Amino acid sequence: MPGTSVEQAQTVLLQDDVYMSFLQRVCGELAAKPHQCWPRYASVCAGALLLANTGIFKGKQVTTHWAMRGALANLQGVTLAPDYPRYVHDQDVLTGGGIASGIDEALYLVSSLSSVDEACKAQLIMQYAPAPPFHCGNPDQAEQSGYLDMVNGMLSADQASVDTIQSILQGRYGSA
Repeated sequence: MPGTSVEQAQTVLLQDDVYMSFLQRVCGELAAKPHQCWPRYASVCAGALLLANTGIFKGKQVTTHWAMRGALANLQGVTLAPDYPRYVHDQDVLTGGGIASGIDEALYLVSSLSSVDEACKAQLIMQYAPAPPFHCGNPDQAEQSGYLDMVNGMLSADQASVDTIQSILQGRYGSA
């Protein structure tokens, strides 16, 4: 499930019954089929908010973009991974943080579905050798770098949407 903005996730959850019905049906069909231990469901960033609505996160540890963690917090049976992991694989669910962490998540997925060798080839082809010039990739680092006001501003701006999404998801899961 690709990422999106928190506002777009709210719109899909509230207004796109066709899409959410499709997603619910596909997730249900996958759950009914036998599988091996590779990830069956994957999301990055706010895509986790849409997958959460299907119920597949129950009993699992998950992550999402740091600004959207509030919408997954306190859902009954869902454990939000501590800190800000790039990705989390728990049973048949693979979730990623912000959009840039999707590359790490994708390489992990390739290694799970194929081999570490294939994932390394993909990494080489992409010339993916992360060496960010700055270290402000999550709120903990932002606090140390003096960008905490920006983090708080983003969280405040998205709070109404996050509250709405959390309400929708709590209707599905219940609250912890």
